[in-house]
Amino acid sequence: ARQAREITYNDNVDAVFENGVILYNNGKYAEAYEAFSRLLGENRWHHRLTATLLMRAKTSYMLKSYQGAEEDIRELAKVYPESRYIDHAQVLLGLIHFQRRDVLNATRNFLLTVDYARDKRIRDRGEAVSRILLRDYLDLRTIDKLRSQIDSPRAKSLLVLAAARKHLQAEEVGDAHTLIDNYLAENSNPPFRNELLELRKDDSFARDLAMKLGLVLPLSGELSLEGQALYRGV
Repeated sequence: ARQAREITYNDNVDAVFENGVILYNNGKYAEAYEAFSRLLGENRWHHRLTATLLMRAKTSYMLKSYQGAEEDIRELAKVYPESRYIDHAQVLLGLIHFQRRDVLNATRNFLLTVDYARDKRIRDRGEAVSRILLRDYLDLRTIDKLRSQIDSPRAKSLLVLAAARKHLQAEEVGDAHTLIDNYLAENSNPPFRNELLELRKDDSFARDLAMKLGLVLPLSGELSLEGQALYRGV
């Protein structure tokens, strides 16, 4: 396993990196991969290393080379765990799990971002995608499994909301109410408290929600990667 070394500044790196980004943005993923790979050889210890690892991982993902993408993500997390790109890598790892039909681990990765991502945009992104996965892809048993494994406050509340809605959709109103009541008794002011109380008070919309095909998926802009992945999976 590689260990972090002293980083040096190299003027030539910027030109290659920026060209790779242009190629990526223009959908020329094979050429972009070549550009980023030039920066990840023996002389990889430059000021663009962490950004290059993330961009090559994203490029590999677009090329459907999920193993290669995962290897770059894991190297980034191992060698530079405090990098500002870790949150982006966490999202990408969730997408890789989703493409592999491992929805449980995909959801787990997105839920991690809800509480731990430093960038609010990524926290919001993680919440939006988690809600879709919990509602449209996971059954109650799997959601309960995640509830037993995850203790971070926002993710936990999302899981309770999702489980309660599953009970309501199955006409198990008493079980839904008991779940919410017990959670609120143990957590006086949890995240999404108002949403929990609204669901407890008026559950009619939960059944209506079950008839719809998820949220409007964002197929362009900041959420495009997640939106397109989920759209293909529907």
